[in-house]
Amino acid sequence: MYFASNWARYHLGYVVQARLVRLDDGKELWNTYCNYNSEKNGGYNPNMDELAANNGALLKKIYADAAKYCGAQVINHFMNRNTPQ
Repeated sequence: MYFASNWARYHLGYVVQARLVRLDDGKELWNTYCNYNSEKNGGYNPNMDELAANNGALLKKIYADAAKYCGAQVINHFMNRNTPQ
């Protein structure tokens, strides 16, 4: 996704939803989500050349950071049994 004010720069989004479901009856016991934005949460607003350089190294790093961030968020929400506000 590009910035409306600067079409040469991009931010990447990553969304995770997690659910805990009881298998016996399919009842959802808990759920949460995480929404990662590469600029807000990671400080990245690369241009296309930066994303493609070194065989996509920055793109891979952004998504690895997003997975780590959301993994921690989901675990924290589960351990505290709360959902994001």
